[in-house]
Amino acid sequence: MEAIGNLAGGVAHDFNNLLNIINGYCELGLLHIQKGDPGHKEFSSILSAGKKAARLVSQLLAFSRKQIAHPQTLNINETISSLEKMVRRLIPEDIEITLSLVPNLPPIEADPGQIEQIIFNLVINARDAIQQSGKKAWGRNITIETNHTVLDKIYTASHFGKKAGHYVTISVSDTGCGMDPETKNKIFDPFFTTKETGKGTGLGLSTVLGIVEQNHGFINVYSEPQLGTTFKIYWPVSDKAPKVSLEESPALSEPVSGKGTLLFVEDLKELRDLAQEALAGLGYTVFTASNGVEALRLLEKGETRIDLLITDLVMPGMNGADLARAARKRVPELRIIFTSGYSESYAKLNGFTLENADFIQKPYSITQLSAKIRQALA
Repeated sequence: MEAIGNLAGGVAHDFNNLLNIINGYCELGLLHIQKGDPGHKEFSSILSAGKKAARLVSQLLAFSRKQIAHPQTLNINETISSLEKMVRRLIPEDIEITLSLVPNLPPIEADPGQIEQIIFNLVINARDAIQQSGKKAWGRNITIETNHTVLDKIYTASHFGKKAGHYVTISVSDTGCGMDPETKNKIFDPFFTTKETGKGTGLGLSTVLGIVEQNHGFINVYSEPQLGTTFKIYWPVSDKAPKVSLEESPALSEPVSGKGTLLFVEDLKELRDLAQEALAGLGYTVFTASNGVEALRLLEKGETRIDLLITDLVMPGMNGADLARAARKRVPELRIIFTSGYSESYAKLNGFTLENADFIQKPYSITQLSAKIRQALA
């Protein structure tokens, strides 16, 4: 079982990264090619094959994790609130726990026992990560958040295994020790654990993933060493919720074109390349940098006026907030958009100053990013 679990996790990770790039560029290609034009059929066939490959990876991850569930129509805020007292018993008094639940969320279909299992597993992991970090009492926080989000067809076309529609999100964030990329890539593998022998089975996160995928949802994980971790679960809205078609939703319109000069700062090369091609195709002049120091060099050259800085908050070396402060000293009127896998409230909790700047949470679609850019430049 351990060998099969490691194999599944390894194949899924490597294959998923490749599919993300393949499907993303197919999405861009289809945006510029009309049906019936040369190349449209070929791009569509590639994207269709990419989606089939993604489903195969999903089946591999779901192997041996199927459970018998008894779903009910739930208000996720009420469910989490009812668990608050039990959750507080799981953590010592010197760790603060905060609930940030957006009101009036649509219902979901879920087994209450499985939701309890997810919350408890994530909170226990968060507790252990904080205790391993050695932080003082004032820096020991766990935050549980809920929200409602819409994923459009453009976003899901470039993100394998994701289905367009309305989702309720459940996030559990901690200010613990965080994870390096190597550890983060293994956390859902069955029997993988960073805990001492006898203190962890390595099945907690594997079980969480199995439950979420069984219910047609998915999980994103954001983590950096010494900056904590956020697990963000996307759970499909119930069929019993009021129907809002994808076409009617304003969040699901076509990407918004515009004019201006952008500086896009992101340490992941594939994301830089994708953003540059997509935004240039919408009419913008786009410069990219892989880190804060490189971005400042571009600003200091002064050869081109930068209208908008789009920067990841967490990067090696200089973080996005420090970059923004330094950039504003050089260009006081500079508009800024921060991006991060962490939520805006959690970023502020970790000391990132976000005043006089916009924020967009990862993962974002090209449509969402283009709308945020238009808003920032307006």
